[in-house]
Amino acid sequence: MSWDNNVLVTNGYADDLLTVLVYDPQSNTFAMGPPNILRSSQAVTVALPAHWTGRTVHIYMYYMSQQTGELSRTFYAGSEIVG
Repeated sequence: MSWDNNVLVTNGYADDLLTVLVYDPQSNTFAMGPPNILRSSQAVTVALPAHWTGRTVHIYMYYMSQQTGELSRTFYAGSEIVG
């Protein structure tokens, strides 16, 4: 997935850490993206279980400030069919 680096809009910092969660409603389980992804990187690849192929999953994300430890609100990034 990719995103815009909207630091000036959100009062965020380029070194904020991104957490990505992918939810599979069919199995009622989550997969988590890799750790320590910076806001400024603007893209991440999340490895998903092979048995999720063909399923519609829902993607959520939030940022954590390395300066203050504050968390952003959680964003719903949409749904995708796992290919």
